[in-house]
Amino acid sequence: MDYYLFNNTIKIKIAIVLLCQCLSFPSLLAATGNNENDLAYLQSLSLEELMNIEVVSIATGQQQTTSEAPATASVITATDIQAMNAVDLDEVLATIPGLHVSHHHLTGNPIYTMRGLYSLNNPHVLILIDGMPITTLMDGNRGRAWGGMPVQAISRIEVIRGPGSALYGADAVAGVINIQTKTASDIDGTEVGTHLGSYDTQYTWLQHGAKWQGYQLAFSLEYFHSDGYGGLLQEDMQSALDRKFGLAASLAPAKMNLQKRGYDLRLNLEHGLWQWRMGYQDRSDLGAGIGMAQALDNIGSYTDQRFNTDLTYHDPDLSEHWDVTAQLSFYQNSPLQSEGFQYLYPAGGYNGKYPDGYFSSPVFKERHFRLELSGFYSGIKDHVLRVGTGYTFGDMYQVEQMANFGPDPITGASLPPGSAPVSFTDQPFAPMPEAQRKNSYLFVQDTWKPHNDWEITTGLRYDNYSDFGSTLNPRLAVVWKTSAKLTSKLLYGSAFRAPAFNELYNIHNPMMQGNAELKPEKMQTWELGWAYLSHENLHFGLNLFHYTLKDKIRYLANINKNGFTAQNRGEHRGYGAELEVRWQPLQALNVIGNYAYQHSKLDQIHEGAYAPQHKVYLRFDWNIIKRWTLHGQLHWVASRQRNPADQRHDIADYTTIDLGLRYSAPNKKWKFSAGVRNLLNQEASDPSPGPNAMGIVGIPEDIPLADRNYFVEARYYF
Repeated sequence: MDYYLFNNTIKIKIAIVLLCQCLSFPSLLAATGNNENDLAYLQSLSLEELMNIEVVSIATGQQQTTSEAPATASVITATDIQAMNAVDLDEVLATIPGLHVSHHHLTGNPIYTMRGLYSLNNPHVLILIDGMPITTLMDGNRGRAWGGMPVQAISRIEVIRGPGSALYGADAVAGVINIQTKTASDIDGTEVGTHLGSYDTQYTWLQHGAKWQGYQLAFSLEYFHSDGYGGLLQEDMQSALDRKFGLAASLAPAKMNLQKRGYDLRLNLEHGLWQWRMGYQDRSDLGAGIGMAQALDNIGSYTDQRFNTDLTYHDPDLSEHWDVTAQLSFYQNSPLQSEGFQYLYPAGGYNGKYPDGYFSSPVFKERHFRLELSGFYSGIKDHVLRVGTGYTFGDMYQVEQMANFGPDPITGASLPPGSAPVSFTDQPFAPMPEAQRKNSYLFVQDTWKPHNDWEITTGLRYDNYSDFGSTLNPRLAVVWKTSAKLTSKLLYGSAFRAPAFNELYNIHNPMMQGNAELKPEKMQTWELGWAYLSHENLHFGLNLFHYTLKDKIRYLANINKNGFTAQNRGEHRGYGAELEVRWQPLQALNVIGNYAYQHSKLDQIHEGAYAPQHKVYLRFDWNIIKRWTLHGQLHWVASRQRNPADQRHDIADYTTIDLGLRYSAPNKKWKFSAGVRNLLNQEASDPSPGPNAMGIVGIPEDIPLADRNYFVEARYYF
C-alpha cells in the first residue's frame, strides 16, 4: 500500500504506533494482512488495537509491542523488504541500528557484527529460522558455504541487540536474529516475480497460499544465480610468495571468485493446533572469494545442502491458565565434495614444489535433533510465568578430506611435495574426529506488572552440555511508562558462547590446534533505553549499553613449538549508543534513520578490530504521485580499525546511496521496480585480513565492494 492512502483522519492513530520503536512505517501495513482496503481497516481499529499491530515475540516468547518488550528489539516485515528492493538477507540486516554487515574473505560469507563484537567466524550472533538455530557445530556459525539467503519467503525478521541466552541458550551473545517464513495468511493466492541486475544477477520466485477445509498451506520456491561483483585485486598471498621464491604463479591481478547459484524451497502446513514446516536450501558452485589462504582461486568451489523441518503443537487454551507449546525439530547441514578442490595456492604456487597446486576439500556433515516443551501460566495475579525444558543432540557424523599436503593419513609422516591427493576420511591422522554434543536445559521467566505503568521481567536458564559442563544465565528487565510520551527501560542479561568443534578437536592441523579443555565465553550486558514521541509525527529512540565478555576464545602462539592453540584468554569490553529517529514531515513522505556508536577493547589494548565505531543509516519513502513511490537509502560506515599487529594504512570510510522507483498497477496485479545501488560509485571496501602466521600480508589493499549497479524487478499476483 502506498503512502498517498493515508490521510489526516488517522494521523493521531498512526502516532501511537510510532511509539513502538519500529524500523519502518510499512511494517504497520504488513502486520494487518492482505486487506482489500487497508485504509478502512486501520480506521476501524481502536487505539489499543493499533498499538498492538507492531509486535515482537522474540523478547519473551509472547507478543508485545516493541516499546514494551524487555529488550532492545527491531522488526522488519515483508513490506519493508519489498520497499528496500532487497533480494538477500544481508541487505535487510544492514539497516538495523548497531548491526554492521561485512564479509569473510572466504566465499564472501556475511559477518554480522553487533556492538563491536567482530570475529571472522561470527559465532556471537544467533540466527534462527522460525525459532530454530542454524548454528553449525564445526565453526559456530551458519556454515562455510552459506551462500546467502533470498528474502521473498520471509514474513518478518525480529532482532534483539544484546544478550538472549536466558531464553535461547548458546551463542545469543551479541544478539539474536529470528527469521520467520511466510504462512498461508501472509500469501494471498499466487505470486511470481523476477529480479534482474548487474553482474548477471537473477532472482526468480513462485509463492502460493491456500486454505481448504481447515488446512492452510504456504509454498515458496526461490532460485538465484549471480557472477558476483568480483572486485579486482592487484596482489594476493601468492604474489608475496612469488617474490620470496622467484616464481610467477599468482593469478593476480584478477577478480575475486564470488559467483553463486542456489534455490530455496519452503513448505508450511497448518491444521488446528498443529503446524509442520520444511525448508530446503541448495547452494551450488559458490566461488572461493579471495581463496582459503588469501591466494586467488578461479577453480575451486563449494556446494552445500541444508534441510530443516519441525512439527509444532500449540494450544493457547489447554486450560484456564495454561498456554502450551511442544516442538520437535531436525536440522541437517551437508556440504558436498565439489568437483574441483579448494586451492590454497594455484598450480606451481606456494614454494614452487606443487605443480598441480596446493589443495584440499574438507567436508563436515552434521545433524541436529531438538525437542522442547514450554508453557505460559497466568494463574497468579499480575504475573505471567513461562517455564520450559528441552534437549538437543548435535552430531558431526561425517568428516571427509582429500588433500595433497599434510601428514600421511595413515603413518603421520609428512606427504612429500607434489604428492597425488590422498583421502583422510576415517584415517588415524584425519584432521578432525567425528564428535557429538548433547545439551539438556531448563528455563523459567516471570513477567510481573506491579502497576499499570511498570513491568518487570526476570528470567533464568540452566544449560548442561556433555562436552564442557554447565552454565547459568539470568536476565532482568524493567520497563517504565514514564509519561504519555516517554517509555524507559533498564536491562541486564548474561550470555555465553559455546566452543566450536574446530576450537575443541582440531588435532592434526599443523598451525591451528584445538583444545578440549576450553570453557564457554561469558558476557554480561547492561542497557538503558528510551522511546520518546516528540509530537504526532516525530519519534526518537535511544539505547545505551555496556558489556564485558570474559574467557574469550583466541588462538595463541605455542611457546615451545610451532603453531597456535585455542585458549580462553582475554577480556573484551565495550560500550556505545544507538539513536533511532522517525519523521513524517508530509502525508506522503516518511523518513527513518539511525546512528550507532561503539567503542570496544580486548585486554585494554586491542580496539574492536574491523567493527565501525560510527554507522549511519538513512531512508525515505516518498509517494510522489499516485501509484509511484520513490525510495532512497544511505549507508555511512566510519572509523574501522585494524589489529595492532597490522601496520597498514587506516581502513577508508565510505558512504553509499541507493535509489529505487516503484509502480503499482491500477488492477493490483502488477508491481514494477527499478533502481541503482551505489549511485555515486563510491569506492567502498571491507578490510582484508592482517598478517598471517609468517607475518606476511596476503592482500595489501582492502577488498572492494560492489561498484555502481542496476536492477529491475516485476511481480505478478493471481
